[in-house]
Amino acid sequence: MKNKKKYPEIKVDSVQDYINKVDEIAKKWDLKGVFSPWFRGQSDYNQKLTPSIFRSYTNRGRKKYYSHADEFWMATMFRNRASGLENSPEYGRIDKWLFLMQHHGLPTRLLDWTESSFCALFFTIRNYYKKKKKKKKKKKKKKNKIKDIGIWMMNPSTLLELHYYEVDGKKVMLEKGFHSTFGNDVGLANFRYTFNQNGALTYIGKSGSFYVLADPPTPIGTPYLTEYPLPIQPVYIHKRISTQKSVFTIHGNLKDDFEKIFWDLGKQNSFIKFIFSKDKIPEIINFLNIAGISDFTVFPDYNGLAEELKKRFQK
Repeated sequence: MKNKKKYPEIKVDSVQDYINKVDEIAKKWDLKGVFSPWFRGQSDYNQKLTPSIFRSYTNRGRKKYYSHADEFWMATMFRNRASGLENSPEYGRIDKWLFLMQHHGLPTRLLDWTESSFCALFFTIRNYYKKKKKKKKKKKKKKNKIKDIGIWMMNPSTLLELHYYEVDGKKVMLEKGFHSTFGNDVGLANFRYTFNQNGALTYIGKSGSFYVLADPPTPIGTPYLTEYPLPIQPVYIHKRISTQKSVFTIHGNLKDDFEKIFWDLGKQNSFIKFIFSKDKIPEIINFLNIAGISDFTVFPDYNGLAEELKKRFQK
């Protein structure tokens, strides 16, 4: 981030204050039709917004990162081995496979968002009970793991504009590919429900690089790797995606987190960061309970129902 400055933060005093500020910003953006504000909530406001495939993991006490080869083989083995399971997607529908892998916790270059400001609020406190329980079990006093929570509000149309370029004097969306999630057989051709005005995105792949294939076709010669994340409207392959009003971004070649991306572009007005003090968590939980937003409404399955009942009867 330029000059190592901290990304602008808006501290909210209550749930009602959050609702008012979201409404105020949404009116300024004036999004209509396919566009609406996107939200992401996290239990730690300092955690970077990057896809799981770019995050570090610990192996034998050492911090490591996934390589492009790791990404390719995890995705390929998942698709090959899960194809025989019940209700698996068509083998060639890369978009559905990526959504399915993301849903079941396999590292991907997707990042989850929601069109619901309340759903984002729920995800900030989802694991609050588990953290609180672990804290009580410890005999020695240690640093409180319950932290201030963060919610990010994004204007997806601003992100989409980064994929438009001048071609023959006209502003068009160049159709690019992404690194090797599934090797040379994947670009954006399978993302049939993106915000691209031309419909399905396509590509020509060669030696790991992807080339522009515009409509109408433009001269090919220079490789164009997709740099910035692209907003994606998902196919609802699972009930959770529908109930959570899920949308996704898919990262390209640039591994920066969203705060750095919008900061470097000078687009902070299109990417807003809200912070709740951890002291406000009980108020948030009470509001969500009254509003009927719970584990079972966000995760409409047996696990979601069990979690909701456990929390309801915890003393």
